[in-house]
Amino acid sequence: MAIVKTDVPMTAQLCGQTILELVKAYPFLRTELLTETAFGRKIRTLVLGRGNRKVIYTAAHHANEWITTPLLLKFLEEL
Repeated sequence: MAIVKTDVPMTAQLCGQTILELVKAYPFLRTELLTETAFGRKIRTLVLGRGNRKVIYTAAHHANEWITTPLLLKFLEEL
């Protein structure tokens, strides 16, 4: 059963819930707190792998562009 919902708009709450479900389902993933918004919302990351080199993929950094978040999360789920 798919964890990442692609048939509903992604909200901050749904994103956080999805991240926690992915970490629970896939032991090679972990989550970290990246920062907080000016309104106190936690911004979480999903971390895959270990090593000195790091790559960051970001999504939903512009208003009304929610589709990029489920796209990136779905990519990770399928990976």
